[in-house]
Amino acid sequence: MAATIGWLYLITNAARVFAYAPQIVAVWRCHDGALAISLFTWSMWTISHVAALLYGALLMHDMYFVLISTVNVLGCALITGLAAWRRMEFARPPCSSAEPDQAAPTDGTPQPAFPIDQRQSRMAE
Repeated sequence: MAATIGWLYLITNAARVFAYAPQIVAVWRCHDGALAISLFTWSMWTISHVAALLYGALLMHDMYFVLISTVNVLGCALITGLAAWRRMEFARPPCSSAEPDQAAPTDGTPQPAFPIDQRQSRMAE
């Protein structure tokens, strides 16, 4: 029974490596600062996997457990770090290279959220 549980743990946690990929892609593609990602939750998961890594290394001396915990730490830390980076990137005001004569009008006319690239505006002519 213990061997079955051990194999079940190994297989499910090895499969979890592939489960991180869609979340990483979703955070990477997110254009709103990854607001749907809970930094607190992913940070707690990262910390819990660090604790598991230390437990496996220092108390159990089980290399498989350590390897699985290491991969889980890396996956959770990557998602947490990437989401935090996207939040900082989203909160940062965009750079403006507009010349004074190209500044936004002050008459209340709505402006596009992202300036049109010069190449795109020439293509439209």
